[in-house]
Amino acid sequence: MSLQCPCQQISSTYQNFITLTPSYHQLCSSVYVTSQWIDGMKVTANAIVADFLYYADFRAYFQFFNMLQSVCTLATSTLSNALNDFGNLRLITASFLTRQAFENQMNSSAAFLKESTINDLLSLMHLLSNTTQVNQYLSGNIGNFNIKWSINSTDSNNTLYPKLIPRISIFINNGTRSCFCMNDTSCRIPIGIFSGYTISTLVYAIPGLYMGCSSDLSLYVSTLECFYDNSNCLAEIDNVSGTNFYSTFTRLNSNLSSRFLPNSTIGALLENLFIESWTMNIS
Repeated sequence: MSLQCPCQQISSTYQNFITLTPSYHQLCSSVYVTSQWIDGMKVTANAIVADFLYYADFRAYFQFFNMLQSVCTLATSTLSNALNDFGNLRLITASFLTRQAFENQMNSSAAFLKESTINDLLSLMHLLSNTTQVNQYLSGNIGNFNIKWSINSTDSNNTLYPKLIPRISIFINNGTRSCFCMNDTSCRIPIGIFSGYTISTLVYAIPGLYMGCSSDLSLYVSTLECFYDNSNCLAEIDNVSGTNFYSTFTRLNSNLSSRFLPNSTIGALLENLFIESWTMNIS
């Protein structure tokens, strides 16, 4: 025979029993996703005439960090809302649960929350990315098209009209080849310090940073290795650029425990909502 213990109150919210707390990658609390860094980049670029910087020049690459700031905010706010909804779920039982059965149910519910939240957000981001590619929208980083101004031969006023030309990027992977973003989303070019505008020479390639056909694709293939304290990357950017800005910021801590390596792609971090670990308390 088993003990039957009917409950006077058959339901209660999860927040009375379980607390889930995520720990995020240090990037999302770093200076590189703040207006201090992003606005400072803009001011520094304007001082060297940003309009004449090559499109893949790091000094004019504000939108990369704007996008990084946005996905950090999106990930943390999405998870915060999901945790709030999770806490309002109700555990309904008409009889006493054993400790093991109770913990199994809480663990199962928590696992479902983690997986479904990540999958829902990634599905939305992939939908937006695919929509941009299929419809050939002009990306924020102007990585997929080059804008040329031309005069219509039938226009007697000699008015300049913008003309979009599919951009040719250089893809570096066991060799070099040219490709068009309009039919190959793997196109990418190293982000770096360039000399010249239309005909540019790569003076210094930023380790791990690439410009893809759109801002989100740039994030997926890029890494953060340049921004760790064991890299002299930012000091080299200042040296090559003749500036004193980039190396003055606090860098990511390479000694901080993390399940992600410094050369992990930002895409890998995003696919885990930048979560390092979970703390779960069941009472």
